[in-house]
Amino acid sequence: FRITQESHTCNGEDAFLIPTAEVPLTNLYAGQILDEADLPLSFVALTPCFRAEAGSYGRDTRGLIRTHQFAKVEMVKITSAETSDDEHEKLTRHAEQCLEALKLPYRKVRLCSGDVGFSARHCYDLEGWLPST
Repeated sequence: FRITQESHTCNGEDAFLIPTAEVPLTNLYAGQILDEADLPLSFVALTPCFRAEAGSYGRDTRGLIRTHQFAKVEMVKITSAETSDDEHEKLTRHAEQCLEALKLPYRKVRLCSGDVGFSARHCYDLEGWLPST
């Protein structure tokens, strides 16, 4: 996920509204060369995240920060290329076990290539089902 200067700045200040916890978690090791013997590194974070509000452009919104804010739990692993597929499956299974422990019905969906981020080979969404009226 890339943060662009225009997409998530806070009123043009030198501060950013993060779209996902992946950004600060992976940047914990920015500019470092990690020893493969120390891998995988596993992280979990609960963060407030922000996304631009659709259709919020125009003269009536000038000066306003039009975003959606939501809390998100993010699990991230830093691993070697050789073990990445296995670690990805383990990570997905950990998330599924959390949903199962909470007795939340869900489905696992593999995203199509057009919906996968630039750095991912493949991706799953775990979609929780909640009844509504």
